[in-house]
Amino acid sequence: MNLILAFISSERVSSIQMNQLQSELRLARSLIAEKDSEIQRVRNTNNQYVEENERLRAILGEWSTTAAKLERALEAERISNLELQKKLMLKSQTHKNKSIPRCSWTSNISKFASCFFGSEVHSVDSGFPFFVYFPAIEACR
Repeated sequence: MNLILAFISSERVSSIQMNQLQSELRLARSLIAEKDSEIQRVRNTNNQYVEENERLRAILGEWSTTAAKLERALEAERISNLELQKKLMLKSQTHKNKSIPRCSWTSNISKFASCFFGSEVHSVDSGFPFFVYFPAIEACR
């Protein structure tokens, strides 16, 4: 009888140990599943970051290309402006050498108009040496 009781008792202990082990196994599997899903979330997030990084690099490359084109265009514009300025300076120097003859009476008209209208009178170079601009009259218009 003792032998039967010992057998039943050992059977119960084995059953309790088996239940304990199965419970620990379920817990370990759930922890593993939890960690696997966390790893999967991290991988998905990382993939999104990689895609965003690639997209931003492409945009940066486009901007760099555009900036380089604009810099080249700006430099070409600067060179063109310098050439135009040189041409204008040469033109103005040759124009100064070909002065328009002025009549002495132009200054007399300016003095008279200045006294008459009570304001300063300016001679305007329109190709005619006798053309006079009256600011007082212009202000009244």
